[in-house]
Amino acid sequence: MLLTPKVITAFLDPGPAGKRRAEHAAVLARRWRAHLIGVYPAFAGIRWPSSMNYVRGDKGIEEVVAYSHRFETQPDATAHGVSQHFRTLCAEMNVSCEFHTIGRERSAAEALKVAFLSDLAVVGRPEPNGLPDNVSVTRLLIESGSPVLIVPNDWNGEAIGSRVLVGWNASHAARRATGDAMSFIVAAKQVTVLFIDQNAHHPPGNTLRAELASYLDRHGIHGNFEHIARNGDSIGAALLGYAKRDESDLLVVGAYGHAPAREIIFGGTTRMLLEQTSVPTFLSR
Repeated sequence: MLLTPKVITAFLDPGPAGKRRAEHAAVLARRWRAHLIGVYPAFAGIRWPSSMNYVRGDKGIEEVVAYSHRFETQPDATAHGVSQHFRTLCAEMNVSCEFHTIGRERSAAEALKVAFLSDLAVVGRPEPNGLPDNVSVTRLLIESGSPVLIVPNDWNGEAIGSRVLVGWNASHAARRATGDAMSFIVAAKQVTVLFIDQNAHHPPGNTLRAELASYLDRHGIHGNFEHIARNGDSIGAALLGYAKRDESDLLVVGAYGHAPAREIIFGGTTRMLLEQTSVPTFLSR
């Protein structure tokens, strides 16, 4: 993403974390003068109770009819509230926007279609993450092709991207993620490039650092370069541990995986970050 993002999609939910997610996305849209699309899957987390399939008698049928009415109308009322908050937020921040409510039918296809034509998709972690029930963050990353920014639901930082930590191992995935996140990196107050257990197949540390430093310097980025040992931790745990100690507010990593047959199987580091990251994390593949 060497060009500044111009279309951002934020997947929303009605809770406090969903509202904070919308605010972070709006801040980014204002910074980059981007168009912001708010998407709300109205039926996420709403399931028909199996007990309703076994009612008997007139009273039971009346209860099913009443519940069915609430089942169909409550999501519409909630969607109105999410839309109103989102549109008011964008108006106050002078951000170009549009809002989409996704219904029960074709929810996955609709969510993936919007993300497919976006430069960045913003989601939460864990659930509610703003996605339909049948779309995981993994699936969004694989099928949309869009970089994904995960904003943990319990993260209470003020801004994303002031202190950026780049996980680097000289792989194609790391190179792609660094390029895709360049709009964050060039604007950061501090950029740290972290090497963990450097692979023997890569050039010697000093040479690799010099080459990467030269690349970043051409973008006006003067980063810090650090190397740490895993000390028994997984690479994902080492990344998150360093991010916490460094007070990073954005972790940039490549999504690593291989594709047997028709599906992508992500490596352990990517899976761990998708499931457990505690800081805003930018992933691309």
